[in-house]
Amino acid sequence: MNLKFEEIKTEFSSNIKVVNEIKKENEQLKTTVKDLGMRLSLMEQQARSTNVEIQCLPGHNKEDLVSTVLNISKVISGDINESKIHHVTRIAKQSPANNPPKSIVVQFSSPQIRDNFLAASINFNKNKR
Repeated sequence: MNLKFEEIKTEFSSNIKVVNEIKKENEQLKTTVKDLGMRLSLMEQQARSTNVEIQCLPGHNKEDLVSTVLNISKVISGDINESKIHHVTRIAKQSPANNPPKSIVVQFSSPQIRDNFLAASINFNKNKR
Protein backbone atom coordinates (compact mmCIF):
# COMPACT_ATOMS: atom_id res chain seq x y z
CA MET A 1 0.00 0.00 0.00
CA ASN A 2 2.82 2.36 0.91
CA LEU A 3 4.61 1.51 -2.34
CA LYS A 4 1.48 2.29 -4.36
CA PHE A 5 1.11 5.59 -2.51
CA GLU A 6 4.69 6.57 -3.40
CA GLU A 7 4.07 5.72 -7.07
CA ILE A 8 0.95 7.89 -7.14
CA LYS A 9 2.82 10.68 -5.37
CA THR A 10 5.67 10.71 -7.93
CA GLU A 11 3.21 10.47 -10.81
CA PHE A 12 1.26 13.40 -9.34
CA SER A 13 4.39 15.55 -8.99
CA SER A 14 5.45 14.78 -12.56
CA ASN A 15 1.94 15.68 -13.76
CA ILE A 16 2.18 18.99 -11.89
CA LYS A 17 5.47 19.71 -13.67
CA VAL A 18 3.86 18.92 -17.04
CA VAL A 19 0.89 21.17 -16.24
CA ASN A 20 3.21 24.03 -15.24
CA GLU A 21 5.20 23.62 -18.48
CA ILE A 22 1.98 23.66 -20.49
CA LYS A 23 0.85 26.81 -18.65
CA LYS A 24 4.15 28.54 -19.48
CA GLU A 25 3.90 27.46 -23.11
CA ASN A 26 0.27 28.63 -23.24
CA GLU A 27 1.25 32.08 -21.93
CA GLN A 28 4.06 32.31 -24.49
CA LEU A 29 1.67 31.32 -27.27
CA LYS A 30 -0.88 33.90 -26.10
CA THR A 31 1.81 36.59 -26.18
CA THR A 32 2.93 35.47 -29.64
CA VAL A 33 -0.64 35.46 -30.99
CA LYS A 34 -1.27 38.93 -29.56
CA ASP A 35 1.96 40.23 -31.11
CA LEU A 36 1.18 38.66 -34.47
CA GLY A 37 -2.34 40.08 -34.37
CA MET A 38 -1.02 43.59 -33.80
CA ARG A 39 1.57 43.15 -36.57
CA LEU A 40 -1.09 41.86 -38.96
CA SER A 41 -3.35 44.82 -38.19
CA LEU A 42 -0.48 47.21 -38.82
CA MET A 43 0.40 45.52 -42.10
CA GLU A 44 -3.23 45.59 -43.25
CA GLN A 45 -3.43 49.27 -42.38
CA GLN A 46 -0.23 50.00 -44.30
CA ALA A 47 -1.48 47.98 -47.27
CA ARG A 48 -4.59 50.19 -47.40
CA SER A 49 -2.69 53.45 -46.92
CA THR A 50 -2.83 54.19 -50.64
CA ASN A 51 -6.51 53.27 -51.14
CA VAL A 52 -9.54 55.48 -51.74
CA GLU A 53 -13.11 54.22 -51.79
CA ILE A 54 -15.55 55.93 -54.15
CA GLN A 55 -19.20 55.25 -53.30
CA CYS A 56 -22.58 55.69 -55.00
CA LEU A 57 -21.22 55.66 -58.54
CA PRO A 58 -23.52 53.62 -60.78
CA GLY A 59 -21.87 50.85 -62.71
CA HIS A 60 -22.54 49.26 -66.06
CA ASN A 61 -21.26 46.35 -68.12
CA LYS A 62 -17.83 46.69 -69.70
CA GLU A 63 -16.99 49.82 -67.74
CA ASP A 64 -13.44 51.12 -67.70
CA LEU A 65 -12.80 51.97 -64.07
CA VAL A 66 -9.40 53.56 -64.72
CA SER A 67 -10.91 56.06 -67.17
CA THR A 68 -13.76 56.66 -64.70
CA VAL A 69 -11.25 57.58 -61.98
CA LEU A 70 -9.29 59.74 -64.44
CA ASN A 71 -12.52 61.57 -65.40
CA ILE A 72 -13.35 62.14 -61.72
CA SER A 73 -9.83 63.49 -61.28
CA LYS A 74 -10.30 65.93 -64.15
CA VAL A 75 -13.62 67.15 -62.74
CA ILE A 76 -12.20 67.77 -59.27
CA SER A 77 -8.98 69.28 -60.69
CA GLY A 78 -6.84 66.48 -59.31
CA ASP A 79 -3.49 65.90 -60.98
CA ILE A 80 -3.86 62.16 -61.60
CA ASN A 81 -2.72 60.20 -64.63
CA GLU A 82 -2.91 56.50 -65.39
CA SER A 83 0.63 55.81 -64.21
CA LYS A 84 -0.31 56.98 -60.69
CA ILE A 85 -3.12 54.40 -60.41
CA HIS A 86 -1.93 51.00 -59.31
CA HIS A 87 -5.25 49.11 -59.27
CA VAL A 88 -8.99 49.83 -59.51
CA THR A 89 -11.83 47.44 -58.72
CA ARG A 90 -15.43 47.34 -57.59
CA ILE A 91 -16.28 45.69 -54.27
CA ALA A 92 -19.63 44.60 -52.91
CA LYS A 93 -21.16 46.33 -49.91
CA GLN A 94 -21.36 44.42 -46.63
CA SER A 95 -25.10 44.93 -46.35
CA PRO A 96 -26.78 44.75 -49.76
CA ALA A 97 -29.87 46.72 -48.66
CA ASN A 98 -31.77 48.15 -51.65
CA ASN A 99 -29.00 46.94 -54.01
CA PRO A 100 -26.79 50.04 -53.85
CA PRO A 101 -24.06 50.29 -56.48
CA LYS A 102 -20.82 48.58 -55.61
CA SER A 103 -18.08 50.85 -54.31
CA ILE A 104 -14.95 51.51 -56.34
CA VAL A 105 -11.62 51.03 -54.57
CA VAL A 106 -8.69 52.84 -56.14
CA GLN A 107 -5.17 51.95 -55.11
CA PHE A 108 -2.77 54.76 -55.94
CA SER A 109 0.96 54.29 -56.29
CA SER A 110 1.71 56.27 -53.11
CA PRO A 111 -0.04 57.75 -50.07
CA GLN A 112 0.91 61.25 -51.23
CA ILE A 113 -1.00 60.80 -54.50
CA ARG A 114 -3.98 59.49 -52.52
CA ASP A 115 -3.80 62.52 -50.23
CA ASN A 116 -3.67 64.89 -53.23
CA PHE A 117 -6.71 63.18 -54.76
CA LEU A 118 -8.61 63.45 -51.46
CA ALA A 119 -7.62 67.12 -51.02
CA ALA A 120 -8.82 67.90 -54.55
CA SER A 121 -12.16 66.20 -53.87
CA ILE A 122 -12.59 68.08 -50.57
CA ASN A 123 -11.84 71.40 -52.28
CA PHE A 124 -14.24 70.53 -55.08
CA ASN A 125 -17.01 69.73 -52.58
CA LYS A 126 -16.37 72.97 -50.64
CA ASN A 127 -16.48 75.09 -53.79
CA LYS A 128 -19.69 73.46 -55.09
CA ARG A 129 -21.79 74.06 -51.96
